[in-house]
Amino acid sequence: MSNNARNPTTGNDLNIIDRTIAFFAPQKAWERMQYRRALGGYKAGDQNASRANWQPMIGTGESINKVSRDRMRARARDAERNSDIANGILLAYQRNVVGRGFNLQARTEDDTFNKAAEKLWRHWSKPENCDLTGQQSLREMLNMITQRTQVDGGIVIVKTYVQDKKYPFKVQIREVDDIDAMGRMEADNGNVICNGIELDQYNRPVAYYLKETDPNGFSDYKVTRVEADRIIYFWQRRRPTEYREISRLARTLPRIRDTDDYLDTVSFAHKIAASLALVITQKFPDGIAGGIGRKVQGLLEKMGEPIPEDQKIQGFTGGDILYLQPGQDATSVVPTGAAAETKDFTTTQQRLAAAGQGLSHESASRDVSEVNYSSARQNLLEDEKTYLDMQMSLIEHVLSKLYEEVIKAGYQTGMIDAQKYPDFWERMEEYLEHEFIPQGMPWIDPLKEANAKKIGIESKTLTRKALAASEGKDWKEELEQLAAEQKMMEELGLIVKGEDKNAQSKQDTDPEAGGQSPKNEGSVAD
Repeated sequence: MSNNARNPTTGNDLNIIDRTIAFFAPQKAWERMQYRRALGGYKAGDQNASRANWQPMIGTGESINKVSRDRMRARARDAERNSDIANGILLAYQRNVVGRGFNLQARTEDDTFNKAAEKLWRHWSKPENCDLTGQQSLREMLNMITQRTQVDGGIVIVKTYVQDKKYPFKVQIREVDDIDAMGRMEADNGNVICNGIELDQYNRPVAYYLKETDPNGFSDYKVTRVEADRIIYFWQRRRPTEYREISRLARTLPRIRDTDDYLDTVSFAHKIAASLALVITQKFPDGIAGGIGRKVQGLLEKMGEPIPEDQKIQGFTGGDILYLQPGQDATSVVPTGAAAETKDFTTTQQRLAAAGQGLSHESASRDVSEVNYSSARQNLLEDEKTYLDMQMSLIEHVLSKLYEEVIKAGYQTGMIDAQKYPDFWERMEEYLEHEFIPQGMPWIDPLKEANAKKIGIESKTLTRKALAASEGKDWKEELEQLAAEQKMMEELGLIVKGEDKNAQSKQDTDPEAGGQSPKNEGSVAD
């Protein structure tokens, strides 16, 4: 520890007057420092002994991130491959952010155009139509985008046009590793290139420099400059001076790693305790079996020799009986220690790791043994806000941009009848009006929540549109489906036309159905 940390009166934060006083009267200088701290200093800024090693970096976001960006990404990918704790977090995002996908609603005033646009989007979302490689559907690509954003910090989506009569617009997904961070620092036009991204005078990305890599991972060091309007660079910016991604698992990686190491150690200790069955010990020269002479002399000489490799005991399994060499002894090793505290330690670590990612412990670990309805509902609501943030980012930065390209390409290829909408380019913003509805969250107690929604509808504090949206559905489609089912049931004779209304009226007036009976003027009570 430095002298400055041990003796605050000689720290670098002292002015010339304090230094002079400290030289001649250290006690007075110390008192001045204590009074100064008491008048409004922050403990977080103290330079005392307990915080002597707390010296974080200060600088722009990019200057700090680029130091360890690649290392953290590699560690996050290792946790993705090998850690069940990390995968508990990642799978929670995968289940709840994308899930069944996003429901598109075209929002123009022309219902015919809306249906045509929604149909075009459904067909384009198939693997052979949206993915440049033809391997993933849009939903599957969104799942990959979500996971890569959590692990790598971001992902690169390249908008591409190919020779296809129906669906010429496709997307190519590329990893952030393809951004040439070690290349040029200045473009031909004088713009600054920051870690593979060309920025203009306002620090707005104008181009990305992407490395070309073959499927086997080999690169010929060829770099392609791609205009920014062709790139959807999906990542989360936390500081104005950040221009590249950072793994979202970064804040919890140390805790995940420590917990995995701890569990591996405890597991190994239990294996040792369960493996050793019996040790038979032989000692020399006491208790030598047999006669004396050359036989004993040979054994005594052999005791000082190294044990041959084929006779060394380097491991054992359950039920082994080990015979040791002459002169050897063994002591049973029964590991003890923190094994009894494993559950509490692991639960605490998992809880903190999940909280660092904005999730509840139950969502990341699937352990609901310590919750009731109220706590489960509260955790679900908080988790929903976390997922909603990612869902809105996907809608704003990915889905909406892809939808606009799909509709414009469909108009050019004739998938949307250009003769019906000759003013498409003049009123393009109106024709591109739309809304994406993410999947709804599940119910904890269906009866309680259904009753709450029923009360909301009846009291007019909840609209059917908002209710359908909360469940990831289109309210118009729901009403149309209900009407179609009602009509078919009437046609098949399953219900009489207007029967449900009569049943509702009966329920309102029948005491046995929970209603109030009408006043009978001829009753005894009168």
